[in-house]
Amino acid sequence: MTMAQGAHNTARWLVLAAGGCAALSAGALASLAARSQDGWLVAAVTDRVFVMSAAVFAVSLILGVVLASALWQAGRPMRQVRPVFASLRRGRPVFALRRFGKDERGAAIVEFALVLPFLLMLALLMAQSALLMVGNVVVHYAAHCAVRTAVVAAPLDLADSGAPRNVVPEFGVKYSTIRESALWAVTPISCGSRMVPAAACDDIQRGIEFHWASNNLSRPRWLDIYGSLPHRVQYAADNTTVTVRPPADGYEFAEREDIIVDVSHVFYMGVPYAGRLLSALMGQDGRSLSAPEGSYGVVLRATSRLPNEGPQDFIDIERFAGWR
Repeated sequence: MTMAQGAHNTARWLVLAAGGCAALSAGALASLAARSQDGWLVAAVTDRVFVMSAAVFAVSLILGVVLASALWQAGRPMRQVRPVFASLRRGRPVFALRRFGKDERGAAIVEFALVLPFLLMLALLMAQSALLMVGNVVVHYAAHCAVRTAVVAAPLDLADSGAPRNVVPEFGVKYSTIRESALWAVTPISCGSRMVPAAACDDIQRGIEFHWASNNLSRPRWLDIYGSLPHRVQYAADNTTVTVRPPADGYEFAEREDIIVDVSHVFYMGVPYAGRLLSALMGQDGRSLSAPEGSYGVVLRATSRLPNEGPQDFIDIERFAGWR
């Protein structure tokens, strides 16, 4: 059985399997989005980058299964053909040559050698597109973390440092706190290669060590100074931009006015070949990175907003049923 015949025999159940996987994935995403109270997850899974990455993943999966199934069908035992030389010895050379043309032995090896590079490339595309989808969700979560910090930091009265109530200077204590919230969120998806300069994050490591020790847990090995944490922290700081949009009057946020925070992060495409291909597919959002040298990235953008709560100078007295 040839590769084309194997693909034809498996086409029907592949369509059903792909439809079932798509339905399950859509149901899972809808369930997660419904649990997102502030809508950031809905924005993440409907973003252009997420949709394009999901399409690349689905197409690569279907093509990979089709090719793998066709190879499996081609590798099944074939009809035995009488050796050609036996017919030649009987004095029937024309009949022997006709049977030689119908002999399919060895075709599976040739087909496997031809299809294997395409299977490997599809596997790399699936891995990189899945990582890109995760990165897009994380960047949207980073924007959500930043705006949650903004609605808490904006009402603080820090007039001594040049940031009175409901005022967020472009480069001040409040802005630094908002930016660090986003950086912490994108650090896990940042590049941890040693080709990236290492940040001085001894205080961060000691804080994490204290947290683990307080919970009677052994010190994780990835906290080692030779691990990836210092490089991830530096990559996040160099490749993440956090912008707090100015208020309506240009200076001070009013109570209940929406605070809007934009976050952009250059996501590291670390899968060989597939990273460069997807980076080119994203058009203007594709980037060529200097560290690590020769690598590629994709700019992921997210925007989140929450209403300014204003100064909280009062305490609500809660009363429950049954209290007298």
